[in-house]
Amino acid sequence: MKTSVTLCTYNGAKYIAEQIESILAQTTSPNEIIICDDGSIDNTIEILKRYKEKYPDIIKLYRNDQNLKVIKNFEKAISLCTGDIIFLSDQDDIWFPNKIKEVINFFEKHPDIGACFHNLQLIKLGELSEDTVWDAILLKKNILDFVFEKNKLVEYILKYNNILTGAALAIKKEIVNHILPLDERLIHDYQIALKLGIRNEITFIPKILGAYRIHENQQIGVGKLLSKKDKEKSIKEYIEGIEDIELEIKYLLTALEKAQEYSCFIPELSDYVDFFKSKIKNSKIDFFKKTTYIQKKKTLFRWYRYKFLNTSLLDVLIK
Repeated sequence: MKTSVTLCTYNGAKYIAEQIESILAQTTSPNEIIICDDGSIDNTIEILKRYKEKYPDIIKLYRNDQNLKVIKNFEKAISLCTGDIIFLSDQDDIWFPNKIKEVINFFEKHPDIGACFHNLQLIKLGELSEDTVWDAILLKKNILDFVFEKNKLVEYILKYNNILTGAALAIKKEIVNHILPLDERLIHDYQIALKLGIRNEITFIPKILGAYRIHENQQIGVGKLLSKKDKEKSIKEYIEGIEDIELEIKYLLTALEKAQEYSCFIPELSDYVDFFKSKIKNSKIDFFKKTTYIQKKKTLFRWYRYKFLNTSLLDVLIK
């Protein structure tokens, strides 16, 4: 299989050489590295030109006439790829030497899969740590197994958080039209995960095949988590089928709001709007069946108050 790497750069001089070296050092070399620079004003472009001169048959360098920003820059880079497999790459991470080989082997063993992603070790304060991206987003293999065996990727992402890191993503060229164009309102890896999740075209490789750098200047990344305690409890109960119903409703509301917002540019999400409305209605009925009279009054008061203090919340709970 011919392989392409998309590398989007913007003022990445501090780490870009290390990333390019890790890609060039793969045990299975990429056929092309598509680099789209988004108007860097540091010396990123000079570094890239040196690599272009040294590896003219592999590296293809493009410099945007105007700043496209992250999402549209990735869209451009992906559209320029000619390989059978397209790897997304950040400018400040590191690939482990066997990454391309492992992904090719995976696709050969699973020809019906259109995309895959893997775990990444975290680089903190310049040092490789024992923690991973999946640790940071409260993701364990049993959760991944459940989500993909039950075809619940979209539901899980909308309720809790994205589990796909763009820097760990590989896509077959044949399904690129399923993800492009990318909408500027939603970060690229999030909307790719939703689009491919709707089609059941993506799964995971349970391996660590690279390192993800955490630093203050990164444009995007593993962001701030919501309440870790609540989220851990909710995810555990989601997998085990034992629910704190009020907590479940909280996350269902979040999912419903996201599904409604994103359905304007991912039309298939309209089915999930109806799905979450039904789940909320049933959860509300179930909650009041199992709640004492006094608890019902207290809960209703809290929900009414929350509605009037936070107008962004849907009011489905109190209709």
